[in-house]
Amino acid sequence: QQVGLILRTNVNPADILFISATVIVVSVIASLQPALKASRMEPIKALRHV
Repeated sequence: QQVGLILRTNVNPADILFISATVIVVSVIASLQPALKASRMEPIKALRHV
């Protein structure tokens, strides 16, 4: 049994910003292809796939 275990962390704010920006960029890129495909479809045909 461990008592008084203290885990110290060192988080750099620049790392958080870099990771957040990377996640946002990857999300936008990943959503472009389905969005472009859906924008070219007619609404009735697009709703059939829902």
